[in-house]
Parts: sequence; C-alpha cells; structure tokens
Amino acid sequence: MSSLTIAVINTGGTISCTGNPLAPMSAQAFAAASESLLTPILLQQFPGLTVTYITDLPFPESASQTLDSTNLQPTDWCLIAGYILSHYAQYDGWVVLHGT
Repeated sequence: MSSLTIAVINTGGTISCTGNPLAPMSAQAFAAASESLLTPILLQQFPGLTVTYITDLPFPESASQTLDSTNLQPTDWCLIAGYILSHYAQYDGWVVLHGT
C-alpha cells in the first residue's frame, strides 16, 4: 500500500469524554489517547497510513477546544470547513468526529 495521510478533527461530545461521570477531554488529550490506542491498530491493517489528529482548531467558546454537538452552531461548522479548506492539500482524506 502506498502512503496515505488522513486528518481527524474531533469537535467534542461523548466520543471524547472520559471518566465517571463523563467529562470532555481536551483536543490534545483526545489526540494523545487516539495516537496510543487507535493508531497502532490502524497501522496493522494499513501500514502506509499516517493519521494526524488536529489540535489547533479552536472553538472560541470552549476552554478545552472541543464542543458537544448540541452546542455546535453554524459558525462552528464554518470554522471546521474553513480549517479543512486551508489545509486541504496536506491530506488525502478528512474525518470529522462531530457527534449526533
């Protein structure tokens, strides 16, 4: 398999919560957890894969740089789209973890 680069944007929500009761992880904590838990599994199946977990897309109303999907507004969707457009050519594919 040739090399393939994928960017993952985690907007927040249940998929990036931890603990009991559930509490949101920061974008950096989610990236670190994903790199240690998910990336090795992906690399077993796709050896040429490079996964980048985006941590520099801030949502202004969030200290953790993530928002639950119930709090995402059209302006936040525009931030996501703008980020992807400005970095589009750097990756072969994009995954946006957005919530429900």
